[in-house]
Amino acid sequence: DISQACNEFTCLKNDHSVDFSITRAWMSYGAFDSASITNLNNAKSAGIPYNDVYMFPCRGKSASSQVTEMMNDLKSGLAGNAVNFTMPSGDIIVARGMSAGYTAEEKANQVWLDRKNKLVINMTELNKPRQVPEWRKGQEGASYGMIWFDIEVNPSSGCGWGTSYSSNCDYLQQLIEAAVSNGGKPGVYSSEYEWETVMGSRGACTAAKSYPLWYAHYDNSASFSDWSSVSFGGWSSPAIKQYAGDVTWCSFDVDADYY
Repeated sequence: DISQACNEFTCLKNDHSVDFSITRAWMSYGAFDSASITNLNNAKSAGIPYNDVYMFPCRGKSASSQVTEMMNDLKSGLAGNAVNFTMPSGDIIVARGMSAGYTAEEKANQVWLDRKNKLVINMTELNKPRQVPEWRKGQEGASYGMIWFDIEVNPSSGCGWGTSYSSNCDYLQQLIEAAVSNGGKPGVYSSEYEWETVMGSRGACTAAKSYPLWYAHYDNSASFSDWSSVSFGGWSSPAIKQYAGDVTWCSFDVDADYY
């Protein structure tokens, strides 16, 4: 409930020096995640200054329509309006996303599917003072800052990327262009393995390299020292690293991130 979420965000801030959160705003089968409104409001109330959202796009649906709908729903929900949501009929697979650091075998064992608790947040450990990076400036205290596009295999029916690699790259550009045209600040989340799977090769699809990259490499090292060995997509440097998955902080399963 709301009080529980607020207490947990306060715990994350006070006990783990969390200064940013990233919550899912769009689900893998192509629908808004209304829990993002509660999470964004509660994180801000707890005093966490930077709060982002991520989108797990459904490749089988229009890129621009999904982005526009998500951003409109965020605007409406954060203004205090009810956001209508309809669950598709039949059996569906809902992937939580932000799991690019897992191996294909681990994904086959379904470690990436939603748990009962659908709060999906990603946090950073802060061990020393630092300057706010250029891509983060101007976002402190905003309702939400970045929109991260989750580029990884999507198991939801009709939403997989397939092997039309050039078309997949075009689709990512359409996602980014839609965010920019609606006033958003886009970034990309992926990993070397997921990029190769979705885009065809490690060096393919350099069209997004001017936007911030959040990459996953679960080496339990809060540093970018590994980047040269796992780089992809033409990025010369990353913005955020997800260095550990499924860490339990304040009774929540979170992913540990560094920037």
